[in-house]
Formats: sequence, C-alpha cells, structure tokens
Amino acid sequence: MKVAIYGNNLNMGYFLARALREHGAQPKLLQLEYPAAQDRHSWWTEAAPDPELVIRLGFPRQQRASLRPLAWNARLRELWRRVADFDALILSEDGPAIFSGLRGGPVKVLLPFGSDLLELPFELEQLGRPSEVLRRHVGDFVRGDLRAPKRLGSSVVRRAIGQVRTRRGLRQCDGFLVGTGQLIEVLASLGLDHYPRHAFPFPMDTSVLEEEDPQLDAALRERFADVDLVFLHPARWLFLRLDALPYLKENDKLLRGFARFARSTSAKVRLLLIEKGRPEDLARARELVVELGLTPFVEWLPELPNRELRAYYRLDKVVVCDQFSPKLAHMGNAGREASYYGRPLITAWSSEWAAPIYGADLPAHVFAATSDAEVQVACARLAECTPQERAAIGAAGREWFARHHLAESSIPPLLDFLARLERARR
Repeated sequence: MKVAIYGNNLNMGYFLARALREHGAQPKLLQLEYPAAQDRHSWWTEAAPDPELVIRLGFPRQQRASLRPLAWNARLRELWRRVADFDALILSEDGPAIFSGLRGGPVKVLLPFGSDLLELPFELEQLGRPSEVLRRHVGDFVRGDLRAPKRLGSSVVRRAIGQVRTRRGLRQCDGFLVGTGQLIEVLASLGLDHYPRHAFPFPMDTSVLEEEDPQLDAALRERFADVDLVFLHPARWLFLRLDALPYLKENDKLLRGFARFARSTSAKVRLLLIEKGRPEDLARARELVVELGLTPFVEWLPELPNRELRAYYRLDKVVVCDQFSPKLAHMGNAGREASYYGRPLITAWSSEWAAPIYGADLPAHVFAATSDAEVQVACARLAECTPQERAAIGAAGREWFARHHLAESSIPPLLDFLARLERARR
C-alpha cells in the first residue's frame, strides 16, 4: 500500500513513515520545513532524512497560512498532483484544510495530535465573544492604533476561511484515527461520529529513546546524589487566559500543589522547570515560583535538545509532571516517553477517555491530578514510596508501554484499517 503522510513531521511523521515501511507499506512523508525546531530532533541532525521516505515540499511550515491565494493555489495544485497516485493519505495539523480541494485521489484519514481537531475547526470561537473582540479592537483604535480595524478584519476573515476549509476537509475524510476518547466526543460535536474510526495508540520511536549519553547520565546522577526525588516538568508554559484558547495546560497548578507538598515533606526534593512557552506565561511562572516560596526547590533549565532532555528521564529519581487541565486528560508525548522509561507520571487523566483506546488496561504508573490539591497528594504519595516501590511502579509503566505504544502492536492494525477504507472506496 502506498501511503502519503502530511503534517507533524517532528513528532511522528518521519517515524511513522519508517514504521510503515518496516511493515511492508510504501510510505512518503510530505516534508515541511521547521527551521527553528529541527536541531531538537536527532533525525534532522545525525543524517539527512532518507530520500526514499520523503518528498520535500520546499516551503516552511510557518509560511503556509500567510501565502497569498494565487501563489497558494499553484502550490496546492502541485501538492495534490504529487499525492494523486497514493492509496492513502494520513493528515495532521492543517492537512484537512490544505487537501479540502482535492477531489478523488487517495483515501483520506485524519491522525489528530491536538490543535488539528481540538482547535482548527473552531477558529472563530477562539477569537472570543464577538462583543468582547469588537470592544477590544475599538479600544485599540481610540487609543491611536489606526491599524486595529484592518487587523480585526483580516483576523476574522483568515479564521473564517480556515475554519470553513478545515470543516470541509474533515467531512471529506474517509476515516479517523483516535488516541483518546476525547477526540471521539469532538467528532460527535462536529457531526462526524458516524465515520469509520480506529483506536490508535501513538507508536513511539524506541530507536531514538534507546540512545544514551553515559557522560551526561553520570553527571546527572552526581548532581542529584543528595536529592531523594526530582520532579521534572518538560512541558511548555501555557496557563494564562490571554485569548479564547480553551486548551491550556494549567501548569500553574503544579507550582501551587508542589509548594504545599514541599512545605510538608521531609524528603529532599527538586522541581526542574523548562524555559519554554509563551513569554507571558513564562514570566508569570517565574513570579509564582518566588511568590510561593519555591525558589530553594526550583531549578530552571533552558529549552533542551530532545537527546539531552531524555537523560533526565533516565534518572531513576525522576517523576515526570505533564499537564493538568481536565480538557487535556490523556496521554501526551511527554507521558508516553515517561512510560517508556518507567517513570511515575503526574498528569491529568480520564479513565473514561482512556477506555476506548486501552480498554481495561489502564496505566498503574499514572497519578491523576487536575487540581493543586491532587498535585500535592500525588507528590506526597510518591515521596512516601521506597525506592523499591517506585521501581515496581516504573516496571509496570514500561510493561504497559510495550503492550500499547510499540510499532509492532499498533502499525499492523493501522494498515488493516486503511486497507478496509480503500476497499470500501472502490
């Protein structure tokens, strides 16, 4: 089967192409450019992508939405021509909008990772209530910002066009791959719940996760030798309500809950935070660290290459803390990596959303937390564990990961699903 893949290059696209080839398919990644992020992904830095697996599109990801219509139409026609002979097209990110004008061609399947299904179909709503948006821009105009009306008009038009194209592209899909029950609910809200769908626990590239740096590992063991537990928060800061975006990580709850825990525990603990996220959120997080008295416990790390960040995951004293919004109560990329390394995971988690994907096999290494108090309780429970008990929790996490997130367990059913859709199309 010939399979084209569009979107999410850095997270999944290239690995998915490799995994599909290893299982007998003929995949091609439609390769976008991500100049600012490429150095954090080892397959960009160690060697050029395998030319047998990629089709270079030749334009950066951040320019796609800003191209003027006439230039964009020419590029779209060329892109559609390139995928016409494929059997299946797996779409992520803005793929549904980009391919909404393609008639016929391959079977289209959406593989959503977040914004592609949670945000892009609702772009107008994310501007906020119309009265509030209008009042904000009128206020800017009155204060002397003469570009405010034009900015409002272009923002509304751009979002409206994007939303229409995205929803049209979603309706044209032949099926959906879902990694959480939350996405099933979103499909229902869009009137797409009757479309074929396939439960797809995202496979991870274990060849990258297996890479080690003995010198860095030894340095970290020495650095934290006198510490009982290291709580690592690798996620970007996203908790301030700056607009109508509904899917915030709410990671300020981690700071508030950890502050309560740190004041009540006799364990020697550290909280490692990454300088990553929107400037406003990052600045407020720094203020909260001081206000909550967390300065003695916190270490700020610069945004690290993935290879270096994973050395912290390998430290047996590490507990991974991810995201805390009830709207994001599922296994994210950081959670899957924590599972691979056998690290306890404190994160928002919904057993109801997990059941359609994992059945009754729920992860024993996940400590659910969607409030300050639940963060405190989870931290305290792990601090009370002996090293042997934490090792048993980690072993259960690794076993769960192997049952669900290895390519060997998820790729063959994916190919069967694509083949069924192709047969139904004939």
